Amino acid sequence: MLPDLLAAIVGFNVLLAVFNLVPIPPLDGSRVVTWLLPRDARHLYGAIEQYGILVIFGLILFVRPFQVALWNTLNFVESFLYELVTLWGLW
Repeated sequence: MLPDLLAAIVGFNVLLAVFNLVPIPPLDGSRVVTWLLPRDARHLYGAIEQYGILVIFGLILFVRPFQVALWNTLNFVESFLYELVTLWGLW
């Protein structure tokens, strides 16, 4: 039971990490995008932060390609971490 619990905890943390990298303010991925944008565009991009949580919920609930991309990324990261921890099946 303990390995299953630990796997669930790791999976949830990976989900949060992947989700936090979405480039929509106020998530951390938006900080990277802001750094990459030209100076003039940074202010405009930052202005949508007050609506960011609504945009995030809208994407999660109603935009199927976003849901698929998020889950595919999550599955890729989880499988990579599993392979890394098990030394690509050697352990």
